[in-house]
Amino acid sequence: MSIKAVAFDVGGVIGDIQLRQLMLKLGKSFKKSYLSQTFTSLKNLFRKSLQGNADIENFLENLTLSRSDWGDLIKANSGLETQVLQHLGSDIEKFIISNMEELHWSICLEKIPIENYFQENNCILSCRVGALKPQEAMWQKATEIIGRPPKEVLLIDNNPANVKSFIAFGGNAVRYFCRLDSTEKLKNNLISFGVI
Repeated sequence: MSIKAVAFDVGGVIGDIQLRQLMLKLGKSFKKSYLSQTFTSLKNLFRKSLQGNADIENFLENLTLSRSDWGDLIKANSGLETQVLQHLGSDIEKFIISNMEELHWSICLEKIPIENYFQENNCILSCRVGALKPQEAMWQKATEIIGRPPKEVLLIDNNPANVKSFIAFGGNAVRYFCRLDSTEKLKNNLISFGVI
């Protein structure tokens, strides 16, 4: 087996949301009764926005969080950059596969040095392809964009369901969650796949 492309998730892998700060901001903007009444509708609205079927601005209005608030919450995983991205083989194609909508994507581009390692057309976002991980439709569209069969693609994702689903689709995957796993462990996994 020869891996030709590595695809990284954004949230939990390349970068992360600072959950403690998010909860503090949400706590300031929500009353408990309002939160419990609207959580399901907000979750559904956000899910639609990830697929490109709803306006994320509407979601943010309901949360009463500004673009600036979201920007304060996103942090780059610098260990991934210095220990992994800089060391991938020159013949390895790099992609992003992420459940994300355009507003958060633009904030991530401001906060994380994504453009240093990934070409824009190699960034596969759920809102652009109309499918979500772990759906097979997402893997089908992603491998078409990558231009490789699944067996030549290695997915790095923090969600066990995405990892399991991509392996069932015929791909290779490693679970890595920057809040819990060491970058050194990920690097060793990538060495074992022959991409570093």
